[in-house]
Amino acid sequence: MFQVAKRVSFDDPPTLCQLAEHHAVVKEAICLYYYSPENPGIRQPFASDTRAEIRASRDVRLQEASAASALTLLAAIEASFRVDYLQRNYFKKRDDLSRAFRALYKEKGERVSLSKDILQAWLDHFDVAPTLVGDIRAALKYRHWLAHGRYWDPKLGRQYDFETIYNLGCRIESAFPFLPS
Repeated sequence: MFQVAKRVSFDDPPTLCQLAEHHAVVKEAICLYYYSPENPGIRQPFASDTRAEIRASRDVRLQEASAASALTLLAAIEASFRVDYLQRNYFKKRDDLSRAFRALYKEKGERVSLSKDILQAWLDHFDVAPTLVGDIRAALKYRHWLAHGRYWDPKLGRQYDFETIYNLGCRIESAFPFLPS
């Protein structure tokens, strides 16, 4: 039998808007400062580079910033699902989803799988679009690839970047009635 741990305390995670603002600042810093002709230090790292090489370098940095910001967004999305899962256990709500989560908690505790267990419970006990859950699961594969070093060629079925993950986060916020933490 699984032993129930003490309650997890929650911090206020950054919102989607806060993460989008941070990403915008990073993007501007790359484009408007580091790679700007007005930057007094630009000649030093790019002294022998052509304009095309400088643009290519900038684009690589922008892609990396996009991937890092997307990873942060995906972590925040996962946190939303996990906090809701725990809250529904702690508050002992009487709806079908909360009951399903309590059964999962008795079996697996905090080691529950987001993709297999939590999302499946949402599908089974709440009116959420299966295509949205499929999109979340696919994005989690992207997160897995990012988090584990990107050493293999992923088969994701689509391209991901900050904007696609941000749009997914907005869809999640409107479709899933998470309990407040």
